[in-house]
Amino acid sequence: MNPVSSSFVRIFAICQKEFIHLVRDRLTFGMVIMIPLIQLVLFGYTINTDVRNVPTAVADSLGNSFSRQLIMDLQATQVVTFTEVANSEEELQHLIREGIVNAGLYIPEDAEKRFYNGEEAVAQLLIDGGDTVLAAAVSALRNFPFSPGGVITNMDMTETLSTRLFYNPEKRTALFTVPGLLG
Repeated sequence: MNPVSSSFVRIFAICQKEFIHLVRDRLTFGMVIMIPLIQLVLFGYTINTDVRNVPTAVADSLGNSFSRQLIMDLQATQVVTFTEVANSEEELQHLIREGIVNAGLYIPEDAEKRFYNGEEAVAQLLIDGGDTVLAAAVSALRNFPFSPGGVITNMDMTETLSTRLFYNPEKRTALFTVPGLLG
């Protein structure tokens, strides 16, 4: 007999024996088959990487139709939901530090001028980097195609928004995942 086919016969015999044991012993069957199935269903529905409606604060120093359009367009992405209003960048940082919001949008007084001159990012997103999945989704808004009034004037701008990450600037997932798995 061929040594390779002999190995397959032995493996098949062991699999048959183990299957017979599983059928006879209901407790072992439950542990081997049912526990992984329950975990599959449980983890499949609880581990969700779709980031939607991140509580966000806004500090609008400009306060005109340009900044309101930016806020509405960002909220239309459904990634962020503006739940708090702040008066300054320091107050945004305080809201993030206290855990009231996970992100903040700071619109400076010269945002409209920056946009039409194509000089630099229009506004700044402050993000709690403790949850790396959330931080990556909100950071992706930096390339948000903003066109107030439907007029695109800054086609050469690489970033509409600049981002600043708090608490995990290196974006190390282990800092978030390991403590979560311990729980």
